Amino acid sequence: MRDYELMYIIAPTHGDDEACAAFAGQMAAAITANGAEITPNASLQPISGRRKLAYAMRRESKDVQEGYYVLLQFQAEPAKIAEIERSIKLADPIMRYLITLPTAEANKPIEE
Repeated sequence: MRDYELMYIIAPTHGDDEACAAFAGQMAAAITANGAEITPNASLQPISGRRKLAYAMRRESKDVQEGYYVLLQFQAEPAKIAEIERSIKLADPIMRYLITLPTAEANKPIEE
């Protein structure tokens, strides 16, 4: 299993801080259901609440300039990442996402 980091932005139209924290918990459960393990020290709370985006994103026929950023660290087999990405893409409140390897993990060879 390899370490991964997932950063995603929840649309501000989804609700307030509590609704976004509940959605972050649902996403963590969906990732776990796809065979990943959430890092024990990972926080499921949005990072500092609603934040201004670097640029406006078109969503639901209007420009959105704010969002809730969530960072999640997890471990998974490389073959499971496609399934995790599929569940993220199906989640309507997520505007953008990025799954990355931590710097130390990026240089390790994939174990089969």
